[in-house]
Amino acid sequence: MAMNNSLAEVHPELVSEWSDRNYPLLPTQVTVFANRKAWWKCKDCGREWNSLISTRSGGSKCPYCSGYIFLKEKEHYPQWLESQEERRAKIEETKRNREILSNAPPEKEVEKEPEPVVPAWEQKKKVKGFDLHSDVSMAERHTFNLKENEVETVGKKERFRRNIMAIQLLKKCQEEDNSIPADPTVRNFSYTVVDNKIYYRENSRMTPVEVSATAENRIKGMIAIRNSVRTLIELQTEDYPDSEIEAEQERLNRLYDTFSGKYGLINSRANTSAFSQDSSFSLLSALEIIGEDGELERKEHSC
Repeated sequence: MAMNNSLAEVHPELVSEWSDRNYPLLPTQVTVFANRKAWWKCKDCGREWNSLISTRSGGSKCPYCSGYIFLKEKEHYPQWLESQEERRAKIEETKRNREILSNAPPEKEVEKEPEPVVPAWEQKKKVKGFDLHSDVSMAERHTFNLKENEVETVGKKERFRRNIMAIQLLKKCQEEDNSIPADPTVRNFSYTVVDNKIYYRENSRMTPVEVSATAENRIKGMIAIRNSVRTLIELQTEDYPDSEIEAEQERLNRLYDTFSGKYGLINSRANTSAFSQDSSFSLLSALEIIGEDGELERKEHSC
């Protein structure tokens, strides 16, 4: 029933313990037997050990003190002694745990923001021996204030931008609400008068123009001159009777003289600023021949 496994292969801790106590036999001289229920006990030192461990002397002396020994039955093994089956079970369990860990998905690492570099002299500051906020340094409080100010500044800019967008959207909605469908007889990008109000046509809609009273009168006067010039050109190109052409020329002269008497030349700065967005402004400005001194030399022959 004897097994050829040495004690060093099964229980190396026992060999190290016996070698520390100057056990006279080598580990190769210690054999392991199949009976695991018999235990030896020393009468002198009181130590116990398994009967699997035997010597050439037949186990008559204690391996620790070389005293007399006797055989003792024991149901349970000590904690440091385990069977080969238990060791195999532990090894298999360890392998299973390693396989489970190797197949487990890797944990996601959370990226941390880099901590601000704080000089050594800014780590802690005390005022007259009293530590202000002992749990937070002055440098950390300064960093917190910077972050709060930055967040507050960004919030103010965002609120300002939203307010501007809201104002623009409201203004656009109001203009769309006050706009009217475009009159087909009015040219695109031109001023016109509807119900004594000035409108500006842009594509399919005509929106009201908000200007001062003087600028409104200037625009209305130039609208009348513009319409008269277009009518005169149409009469001349369509070979209307001379009487109608001359009547329209006289009407145009009256309108121009009345306007220039109140608001000056059409090419003046104020009139140009008020009527420059009209697509026919270049036609009106061609009615005047301006000299080098900026004064009117003569009117165009059609006036």
